[in-house]
Amino acid sequence: MTMEYLRHLAEQKLPCETFAVPEIDALRVLRAADMIMAFIPARDAVGHDGENNKPAMVLAITQKGRLALREAFERAA
Repeated sequence: MTMEYLRHLAEQKLPCETFAVPEIDALRVLRAADMIMAFIPARDAVGHDGENNKPAMVLAITQKGRLALREAFERAA
């Protein structure tokens, strides 16, 4: 899911935000891998409805992230 979500982000106009917990979890992984630059709320920001009360904001895909996308595309071709 994480690389698929990175591919999804590459198709979006950045910056973009999300409140969805699964997407924010994927963003945490991508940021830890230095593939994106993002502001991500603390884990305790999740409300009773299962969505975050504060959005995560993706600012950019890093050079490392773009390289990973390119390599995944080349492997799939």
